[in-house]
Amino acid sequence: RRGELALLLTAKCISSLHQLYFSVMGLLPRTTIQID
Repeated sequence: RRGELALLLTAKCISSLHQLYFSVMGLLPRTTIQID
């Protein structure tokens, strides 16, 4: 059971990191366009 819990936490952490990464990658081009 403990292994499943750790796996679940890891999956949540990875998914949140993916969301953060994609939101940053989505924001960066807009900011660079505004700077230009």
